[in-house]
Amino acid sequence: MAAVPAVTYKIRAATGDYFFGGTMDSISITLVGTHGESPKFQLDKYGKDFSPGEVEEFVVETPRELGALLLVRLHKEPYRFFPPTNWNCSFLEVETPQGQTHRFPCYQWILGYSTSELREGTGEKSKVQQS
Repeated sequence: MAAVPAVTYKIRAATGDYFFGGTMDSISITLVGTHGESPKFQLDKYGKDFSPGEVEEFVVETPRELGALLLVRLHKEPYRFFPPTNWNCSFLEVETPQGQTHRFPCYQWILGYSTSELREGTGEKSKVQQS
């Protein structure tokens, strides 16, 4: 029996351009779709990830197609012996195997260790108008 090829999703994670907006904590993602959810994948490349003002790109492979994306779970957990740091997450984008891009706005500080569920949307930072 032939092995079933993995299904590839491309992830872009944007960190806010704020002083100390980045984090050394471990960031993972779970994709949730109409046909199930992916395993939890750590978003990690060699070197420092999640620096202020940066958009990091990652590839996530799932054992099967997840169907229409409903939400993403964003996990912020301890990384080795480093103390916890806050993270200013701007947004996540997920490109499906079919080439569709889904945007999951966050635009908030994620404090301590937690799991956040983000739904697709068009959220943007508000712009203050002066009169």
